[in-house]
Amino acid sequence: MRQRRRHRLTRLSELPEPNFGLWFERVARTFAAREAIRRRNSKETAPMTYAELYQSVREAAAGFAWVGLHPGDRVGLIFDNRREWIISSLAITGQGAVDVPRGADTPNVEIVMILAHSGARGAVVDTPARAQAIAAACSDLPAFEFIVILDGAAGGAAGPAPATGRAPVRFIYFDELLEHGRDRLAHGVDDFARRAPEVKSDDLLTLVYTSGTTGAPKGVMLSHRNVLSNFYHIRARIPVSPGDVALSILPTWHMFERLVEYAVLDRGGILVYTDARRMRADLAGERPRLMATVPRIWETLHDAIRDSVAKLPPWKRRIFTLASRVTVAHLRARAKENILLSAALAPAAALASKLVFKPRLQQYGLLNFNVCVSGGGSLPLALDEFFLSIGIPILNGYGLTETSPVIAVRRLEANIAGTVGTPLDDTEIQLFDLDGNPARPGETGVLRVRGPQVTRGYYRDDEQTRKAFPVPGWFDTGDLARVDRNGNITIVGRVKDTIALRGGEKIEPERVETQLITSPFIVQAVLVGQDAKVVGAILVPNLEHLGAKIGKEAIDASGDWLRNDAANLIFRAEIDRLVSSASGFRPYERPVRFVILKKPIDLASGMLTQTLKLKRRVVAERFAAEIAAMLRDG
Repeated sequence: MRQRRRHRLTRLSELPEPNFGLWFERVARTFAAREAIRRRNSKETAPMTYAELYQSVREAAAGFAWVGLHPGDRVGLIFDNRREWIISSLAITGQGAVDVPRGADTPNVEIVMILAHSGARGAVVDTPARAQAIAAACSDLPAFEFIVILDGAAGGAAGPAPATGRAPVRFIYFDELLEHGRDRLAHGVDDFARRAPEVKSDDLLTLVYTSGTTGAPKGVMLSHRNVLSNFYHIRARIPVSPGDVALSILPTWHMFERLVEYAVLDRGGILVYTDARRMRADLAGERPRLMATVPRIWETLHDAIRDSVAKLPPWKRRIFTLASRVTVAHLRARAKENILLSAALAPAAALASKLVFKPRLQQYGLLNFNVCVSGGGSLPLALDEFFLSIGIPILNGYGLTETSPVIAVRRLEANIAGTVGTPLDDTEIQLFDLDGNPARPGETGVLRVRGPQVTRGYYRDDEQTRKAFPVPGWFDTGDLARVDRNGNITIVGRVKDTIALRGGEKIEPERVETQLITSPFIVQAVLVGQDAKVVGAILVPNLEHLGAKIGKEAIDASGDWLRNDAANLIFRAEIDRLVSSASGFRPYERPVRFVILKKPIDLASGMLTQTLKLKRRVVAERFAAEIAAMLRDG
């Protein structure tokens, strides 16, 4: 029998607004005098009310219109968390244009490729240096006309000489853009108010580029309907009240963080930009009610709590350990619907919460949370149970950029550790086995999803779009899942090769592996690290070249795994040389740990297909112990 979960379908006409421009007009009007954004970025204090935010959006929209932006045009947003991100995004999309976001740590060659592929008319960047680097590649950007620079003042930088026969790229500072926008508004030209009602719900809102299995970024097309429906449907699961403070630590260009910020603004909450270095201080000082983050952050907090407990007198440590065991046992009893055991443990769990955990939560600024949302990677069950047991209301969720991004998220009243909750309203799921047949109830299968949040496909990439939708209307997530009798989804693995680290970073292994085997010392490379903190690698050496360096006897003296300090130094240097920012890689793509396997991965080993493609799951199973040891505590 086909395994399918159906939920109440909600027509788009029931959603309050058809596009983000009209949505933001309503939000700004409703919460005009309330504080919207507490600081400009993670360091600079500059509070802004909803009315002031709306005014800045109108000025920026008029400024973009002054530059020549029209509905349907693409504009890159190439910078990290700060209030100008939400201002620029709303100003662009509110008048029917499309933003193309990317983080500031992206290699310039990739940024240029994304701007070229999307046909961007312009970009907003943080620094003059970034603007100069993009403008220098303008010959690869035939549609590109302007760059808005956030930092600096008018006259501070000039664009490079244009290519022959090409008009120069205009450099405009953000303050200058706003000034021209104010001038248009003073003359009665309100581009935001004039254009917003004309934007259709199926018009593109954003093009978010995410790497494919070959390493080439794919432009995920998300419409106003996709993203609006998604955050309207999560409102019932993520409680936010006017004045609630939400810490923003994840990159805003990631759809997960972007959606949560929309949900906060929709309810009149306050965004506070933070970063990893000041998060502890902000947890204590800002008293947040909401935070969306990734498993790595929970791991950091877990380690901090455990370290502080380790410094307590022995009798207090024993009390904390006993309290943890009792509350986890209570949590598991509730999850299994064991009413008698749950009732028996409830008094002890309540006492532990009050006397043991509450003071510790107060110390770390974690006491005031209404809800915390975890996404962007698999939350280890031990962390999930630990934080739920001590009273942190973590809602683990699941989704992809292609689904705007949320497919499922837990509910506070049914918060089952280890699961990602039930699908959102309007969202249907199906499970299929690896041969494409419907999975039977209780079986693990490949998860497919249908709903209003699902992308229409990849921009200018019909082949990848067809692969993503093997059945019309149903998006293949590439993830393996199972569903319990209450509809809760548990993600158990990935069919895709993409490696998702705990911090939410996504790594396409083939691109890194292809680079590594350009080394004269490496003939095969397999990246590993799903749900680990860092990526690791299994490396097969060129025994002849390596033997010439360290001596053949050093290689012969070992077993299947080469454990030799001299060899390790060579391989470490090769990894650092090849997988570097100079080669277009991000820091998290560089293997931090590695092991050296002397035997080749070949047909005889059973780890290659007949067409010589790597069987990653077989490799992971065959070398599970070595991989676990390599990535332990990593």
